Amino acid sequence: LYALWIIYFTINRLFFILHFFEYFKLSDSNEIFTIFLKSIALDVSFISYLIVFIILFMFIGNLFVSDTFKNFIKKLIFYFNTFFIVISALIISGEMAIYSHWGTKLNFKAISHLQNPSEVFSTASYKDYLLVVFLLIIAFLFIKLYSKFIHEKLELRSFNSKLLVLNLTKAPLVLGVLLVLIRGGIKEIPINTSDAYFSDNIIVNDVTVNPNW
Repeated sequence: LYALWIIYFTINRLFFILHFFEYFKLSDSNEIFTIFLKSIALDVSFISYLIVFIILFMFIGNLFVSDTFKNFIKKLIFYFNTFFIVISALIISGEMAIYSHWGTKLNFKAISHLQNPSEVFSTASYKDYLLVVFLLIIAFLFIKLYSKFIHEKLELRSFNSKLLVLNLTKAPLVLGVLLVLIRGGIKEIPINTSDAYFSDNIIVNDVTVNPNW
């Protein structure tokens, strides 16, 4: 799941770089390569937030004997991941459209315009709509990959007392590791967007920051 999401974010970053390639001409190849290294920490932090919920869903599912409830939990996990893949596509496409007009990432000012949807749609260009369509196509391809290679292998075990004890032992350890990944390590100050900044070229820093995070 980590690998799938990191590949997904990497492909979207590549598309962002290609879309705004003229702005990246000021950067050398080493700096562009560094984008993908420096972006991993915030990517992992965001993915860990998602996996915390998935672990909790699985823990709850394993508490019940009913196969119907287990199937419900499994579907819940599928739609949870699907929802965030699609939302990610909308966030990234919205961010790219805003960058074309304002030269800034998706922020509160941009979101506030959603109070007037007609204004948003009237100012959007056909290129903005194509961005949304293209990134949604990528999103649905990744939903298919998730469904086939990850979700189909997800199994909720039949409830028994030994499994309950094992889960009660493992869950705090796993959640503890995820907490460390969410905050970017055991350093005193948790990870933040400034950890992704490394360039004098603003757009390089902006594409390095995970948009979902």
